[in-house]
Amino acid sequence: MIEISNGNLVVKINELLGAEIIHYGTKDKNYLAYYDWNTPVEVSKSAHYETPLMDFMSEYRGGWQVLFPNTGNSSKINGIELPFHGEVSRTKVEITESSENKVVIKTGCRLPLILTRSFAVLPDKDVLVIEQQVFNESKIKIPFIWGEHPAFALSKGSRIKLTGAEILVEPKNAGDYLDLPAEGSGKWPYINNIEGSRVDLSVVPDGPVERLCYLKNVKEGWAAFEVGTDLLGMSWDIKAFPYLWFWQQIGGLGFPWFGRAMITALEPASSWPSYGLFEAIKNNQATYIAPGEIKSSWTSLSLASSLGNKIEAVSSVSHSGEFTFAEDRSF
Repeated sequence: MIEISNGNLVVKINELLGAEIIHYGTKDKNYLAYYDWNTPVEVSKSAHYETPLMDFMSEYRGGWQVLFPNTGNSSKINGIELPFHGEVSRTKVEITESSENKVVIKTGCRLPLILTRSFAVLPDKDVLVIEQQVFNESKIKIPFIWGEHPAFALSKGSRIKLTGAEILVEPKNAGDYLDLPAEGSGKWPYINNIEGSRVDLSVVPDGPVERLCYLKNVKEGWAAFEVGTDLLGMSWDIKAFPYLWFWQQIGGLGFPWFGRAMITALEPASSWPSYGLFEAIKNNQATYIAPGEIKSSWTSLSLASSLGNKIEAVSSVSHSGEFTFAEDRSF
């Protein structure tokens, strides 16, 4: 386990499992939803499950994964099977640089692509900046899709602020507590539920509820999250990630949740829906990288603790994690 910190903000990264982030917060508080479950037994410690999806979920405990070179369903490209959410999220990575407040990892994948991912905690503010590069080491043009998969620990009544987007409900979503109609649509944050009543997706429900939506035509690459008296601010490279996947798993009874999870995720993504790289190619949403070319992207997550700031006053969150408020105050 790798830990980086600026003395207040602590980030813990699991290099054995795709450099997923299992802790973002202070020493005593994790703002990510992460569960130290003993079950289900992980596929890496047992036999394969029935599907690639179940293999991934057997290891999943929350946190923040990078999804690359595939997102969503497993997909076969040129005879190569890419697993659910991409194999990088479940790969032991190489650490190429490490210091008190920064770590850089590198890994290959099943396609001839090298992913380098840098995690840096800023020394003077509670901000994590993630920068990544994809390098094509082959002699042919290669397609991929990618995304970020942060799961936030937001309690009932917590609010989420975006600048606006079109909402589309995943038509094939499964679960015991689905409350949105398949292929339903709306304008952020409002959408009608299966009973025809208006739901405000910007307010975290008590649950139980299970939702998967896609947000298109996202106006700006930032969002803010209310966590008690604290604020989280996420910003991302909207050119690399023009879409958001909105996922809530609150009290679902199926595998691997068994009623134990309370997750709200807002996931910057290069494509939609969650049907994998082959479908993204058909939909002209895949990213192509030429031989020897490098593609880059970035994401940041910032924390403003106990300042009494109101989420409705947030007007932007910068690349470096700086909040701007409507009355022109900055943090």
